[in-house]
Amino acid sequence: MKPFSAWIPSLRHSAVWMILFMVIIGCVITVGSTVAATPAATEMWTYYEATNMYACDISPDVEYVAGGSYNGKVFLLTIEGELLWTAETYSPVWGVAVSRGGEYVVAGTDIGDLLVYDTEGDLLWSKRFRGIIHDVDVSFDGSVIAVACADGKVYRYTNLGSEVWAHKMNSAPLSVSTTADGDLIGVGTKRFMVRVLDSDGQKVWDFLTNGQVFGLDLSPDGAYLIGGGNDAYAY
Repeated sequence: MKPFSAWIPSLRHSAVWMILFMVIIGCVITVGSTVAATPAATEMWTYYEATNMYACDISPDVEYVAGGSYNGKVFLLTIEGELLWTAETYSPVWGVAVSRGGEYVVAGTDIGDLLVYDTEGDLLWSKRFRGIIHDVDVSFDGSVIAVACADGKVYRYTNLGSEVWAHKMNSAPLSVSTTADGDLIGVGTKRFMVRVLDSDGQKVWDFLTNGQVFGLDLSPDGAYLIGGGNDAYAY
């Protein structure tokens, strides 16, 4: 058996271990302080549907919340969580958006229906596309509606149901976003592309990522765009 003294580090190594110990303690204290200083999220309310929720949106004036579910429901709630109305689409809802004041609620479904409701939940108009509608967005005032369709095109519509233009992408658009005024529309596709289009449907710029772009959002003024997909990165 080794003598007890053999287990005691040399004076030189003792200093090293002491410094290492102090660094570890300092890191623990720093992390603890950071965690303690981080504000915690507070759950305000919940809304339940006996299915998966695939789409949700908050109105620009932060007064309404719209949602869509796999069991074919579109719903509008107040920001306090009070249910105002529910509409049946008879198909899973993949995209939903709500304009300022809840004036327009836009939904896109698995069977390719674009559905536009008013603040009371009445259907204003609808259109059947030749493909799944993966995503939708609407300008702040509801005058511009953007549609990402599995037919390989992104569409711009008016709030009255008129098609303004259709832009062919390199593959099926999976995500779409508009600026506050609807002058710019951002698109993310199945074949890794992010593209921004102007009010005439012309390309402003595009960028190739390393994965399918499932989520995308433009800042209200169009100065910034964020996109994310199955390559584990946000851009």
